[in-house]
Amino acid sequence: MRILRVLAPLVIGVAALSACTTPPQTPQTSPSPSDAGLSPAPTPEAVGPVAAFDGDCANVLTQQQVESILGVGATDQASWSEANAGASARRGIDLNAESTAGGLECTWMGGEGAGLPEGMDGISVYALPEAAVTGVDFSDPRCEPSYDSTLCRMSRVANGVWLMARAGWQLSAPPVEQLDAALTAAAANLASFPAPVSATRGSTWWELPSCDDIASHIGLSDLAGANLYGGFEGGPSPQPEDELLDDAGVARRCAWFTDSGSADPAGRSASFALEIMPGGAGWWDDVAAHPDATAVTIPGAEGAIVTGEEGTHIAVATDGVNVLRAVHGHPPDNDFALVVELGERALAALATAP
Repeated sequence: MRILRVLAPLVIGVAALSACTTPPQTPQTSPSPSDAGLSPAPTPEAVGPVAAFDGDCANVLTQQQVESILGVGATDQASWSEANAGASARRGIDLNAESTAGGLECTWMGGEGAGLPEGMDGISVYALPEAAVTGVDFSDPRCEPSYDSTLCRMSRVANGVWLMARAGWQLSAPPVEQLDAALTAAAANLASFPAPVSATRGSTWWELPSCDDIASHIGLSDLAGANLYGGFEGGPSPQPEDELLDDAGVARRCAWFTDSGSADPAGRSASFALEIMPGGAGWWDDVAAHPDATAVTIPGAEGAIVTGEEGTHIAVATDGVNVLRAVHGHPPDNDFALVVELGERALAALATAP
């Protein structure tokens, strides 16, 4: 089960919709008699994406390994959420942006009485091809604020794969024993699966605009009806996971918030976000089939859905190659028209970007 944790205050669900697809290789034809004596054509390189650990979290850590780290009864996050919140609990939509870069992210929650360090409720493992990671390094484990929590991370490279373990929720120091155990076990399991490969960028992939440029191009301030400020209100931005995907060229997350009360009669500030994912449409069928998704029409999109709950509206759209997620936090009512228009404007801007 895949987990992509998108942090508050923008309430974006994190349960996994797991899928990893490797495009078929071009078949090789047998040489004709006139080709006799010529060197055979080289085997084409994989064009990706090929997800780490074959795209399956059960391959990253076995249940025995999970329980050795998190205690008896530890389980993947999706199973934990269902057991603790009930089968009707809302499952968020995971867009699998890391998979476009050959990556995989997985989370497990601790069992009862596991004796974990105070403030630790579970552990995550993040894997990417080493070549896709340029600016993030947790070889020396450390903890950093993450909105209303503190997360600790540790990383290493094994067999050309960059691995990072993350733990939280309210830790005062890195739980090195657990982080190291997770990385050691994951590294040992790598050899059983194909090496991860990032997708080769296509000519129809979107370019990643700056957040200032996209906000200006779509007239976001006018759409919001308020003064806008860049970033997430009340929390640091971006998180290391955001930086990883941005550096790999497969996702850019932009966020803004408004003056308190300037766009809402109740005096609340509003928040907006765009997540731009070049080449990310390979998992669109899973997005469209999600039980919380409602199909809508957005001009310029081959497919589009809306989802959300009180406090957050989300629109997700694809042009058949790329994917965009638009978010409106603290909407004044249950009308999704504003977030749909946000998605429409952003799609048009991205389609015409040089």
